[in-house]
Amino acid sequence: DTAYNAQIEGYGGCLPYQPWSPAGPISGSGGLSLSTAGTISGTIDTSATPSGTLGACSNTIGITNVTLTDAQGKTAVRDFSILVYPQTLRITNSDLPSTTEGASAPIFATLNGTGGMNAYTWSLSGNPGWLGVDGVTGVLSASPPGASAGDYPFAAVLSDSCSTTSKGFSVRVNASSGGTAPTCTLTGPAGPINPGQTADLTWAVTNGPADGAFAPVSGGCSNFTSSNGGTCTTAALVATTTFTLTVSNTNGSNNCSATVTVNPPSAPSCTLTASPGIVDYNSTTSLIWNITNGPADGVFAPSSGTCTSFVSSNSGTCTTAALTSLSSFTLTVTNAYGSGNCSTSAYVGCAGYRVWNNTGGRRDFWIDGACRRINNNAEITTAVILLNPGETIERRTTNNGTCGLPVVSTLTYDTAMNADITINGGDGDCQANFGGTDR
Repeated sequence: DTAYNAQIEGYGGCLPYQPWSPAGPISGSGGLSLSTAGTISGTIDTSATPSGTLGACSNTIGITNVTLTDAQGKTAVRDFSILVYPQTLRITNSDLPSTTEGASAPIFATLNGTGGMNAYTWSLSGNPGWLGVDGVTGVLSASPPGASAGDYPFAAVLSDSCSTTSKGFSVRVNASSGGTAPTCTLTGPAGPINPGQTADLTWAVTNGPADGAFAPVSGGCSNFTSSNGGTCTTAALVATTTFTLTVSNTNGSNNCSATVTVNPPSAPSCTLTASPGIVDYNSTTSLIWNITNGPADGVFAPSSGTCTSFVSSNSGTCTTAALTSLSSFTLTVTNAYGSGNCSTSAYVGCAGYRVWNNTGGRRDFWIDGACRRINNNAEITTAVILLNPGETIERRTTNNGTCGLPVVSTLTYDTAMNADITINGGDGDCQANFGGTDR
């Protein structure tokens, strides 16, 4: 869950070097990509929760078949690995609420941690007997007896299979004033929310004011002091969560709860666009994808050029191989919540176009380095002289077979292609008029 940047260096061979490959997302990295300049960058995301943790003491990301090609086409191939460690194990609470002698709070507060291996074990050191902790959830329970007012220092200890950390806290026990302990109500949204949305939690305190502490802590819902009521906003939620609020003052403490229901995550969907959507014969195009409810892994059918597959992506671009006919591509995107697909087509021009003179009279035309004098409504091209990709037919000012300059008008391959191709209303028979219309 931190940014990463490293440059792979090449040496030797014949300069200039060609782009590094395979450029694009690195499988299993959860966010790293290799650029054509040889830079590995992005944010390493192993999908472990909470943020900054790993499911092990370390993890290795493998990058295979990284290839550098020089100007003569010679290649060097090497595998790399990145050793990933979790962030430093630490306890994130800043302080704890107070309680009152004689009060009992099964959910007094919740200890929170981050980093390390995400299988936590909690314990306490130096704590009074009436203060305990759930070793798995970190929930503190407090039931100070009568006549126990005072400050009670102790240490919270957080361990995983890799390391241990501790942090000192102090719980203040207030003397009972003989009044009525505060009670509370806590309400959340009236209905379910979608994954990734926040929720407003509203509390009201009876026999207040009172201090309050939320468990679990989320966004702006952590703790408050001397309140009779208020509202806070959680962090973005990805699963149904029950929040418990413990309120306390000198008369005692109580707690109340509210559950925020989160709808199940939706399956990913996608859009796929070919850019350009019409290409010359034997040319490539780019396929551009965008994913909703991602990130997701993706697979192209058919595979073409760099358009093969990707991992953990929300959007991106790839380049097809050279195309020689109408080509349809389908992208299937998948994550833990389901799958979806999207499609697009790339329309491809003919290998060469036959062209007719429709200018209204006999004209001189310059094609393939030769002058051709062509009657109106006769074919300018021949069986062996076609209008090929990248070529242009020029109509010259003369009509006597000399092709005298200047050039009066031109017809390019792309103009003929766009007139004839079916997506634009043409008949796709590889024939066009010099005036730029379908034949």
